Amino acid sequence: MKRKLTIKEIAAELQLSRNTVSKVLSGKSGVSEKTTKLVLDYIGAADDTSSSAAPAKLPFQKGSIMFTYHLENTEYLNNLLAGIERTLKKNGYALVLNIVRDGDDSDITIPPSLYDGSIAGIISFNIFNVPYWEEIIALDIPSVFVDTFANSYLFSGRTDIVATENANSVHEIMDILIKQGRKNFGFVGYTDYCFSIAQRWHAFRDALTLSHLPYHPENCITEDLTRFSVEECISYIKERLTAMERLPDAFLCVNDLHAIELSSALKELNYKIPDQVSVVGFDNLSEAARQFPSITTVDAHSEYLGRQAAHKVLNRIKNPSLPYEFTQYQTDIILRESTRPITN
Repeated sequence: MKRKLTIKEIAAELQLSRNTVSKVLSGKSGVSEKTTKLVLDYIGAADDTSSSAAPAKLPFQKGSIMFTYHLENTEYLNNLLAGIERTLKKNGYALVLNIVRDGDDSDITIPPSLYDGSIAGIISFNIFNVPYWEEIIALDIPSVFVDTFANSYLFSGRTDIVATENANSVHEIMDILIKQGRKNFGFVGYTDYCFSIAQRWHAFRDALTLSHLPYHPENCITEDLTRFSVEECISYIKERLTAMERLPDAFLCVNDLHAIELSSALKELNYKIPDQVSVVGFDNLSEAARQFPSITTVDAHSEYLGRQAAHKVLNRIKNPSLPYEFTQYQTDIILRESTRPITN
């Protein structure tokens, strides 16, 4: 079976800081290629090690919670992971990591340790694969999913789900943009990726309807842009912008990464932000604040979301018979330089 590893154990074995190991596991920048390979090779070797005995618990440790997630190069994951780890540690639980890499989504292997009784609970993030969810739920291990499918009813009432509440912030930022004189809107991002993004999309459409403004599908880039590299994505967005009969004077993006890519494309086409077009992202990544101009965003409170996911699984361990919950947490707008009243 797979050996369960904590960030602390990996750091101690490789004589690295826990922060460095955490950066590697979350795909965050700032770690050399050599160190990244060292950590990933060590985890891979541990995964291939078989043992019939469950690892001994640390003193005062109640058990292990597995965090299984799709690897992304984003600080959002790092913040989420930090919230989970702190909360579990305070409550006497160790954190075990299981990474699902690109290309694994169609055939996700369930870690063997989930079948031997050594895992007390499971937190899953950014894995939108129906067979995986079915298998995890069938294990009858206390489990929590961070976000869910665009069709939110698919697993509601069968497991605990925590997610951000997105509609209110989208309506608020749309109202701000409209009051600033924006009337022609575009949208960027794959709308069916998950519940949170689908909610942002539907709120965008609803806000247009409530404000009696037209919806222009030709101004919305709603394909899965994650299939591109950053450079390819910017090039593709430039092609789409050039093909638009009239450029929108405001874009709402599903996340900050796409907002940054859109901003780069607009600037390469010599459009002025925000004089000619406003750009809004989502998630409050630090990179969005470092852009020129800095990008207005919505804070998804990812560290808090991690803490609440951890509390949710701990509560499920203590109270396994309680009704399942679908919990959403507020998001907050952060206004920056990429949005201001339109100028002629």
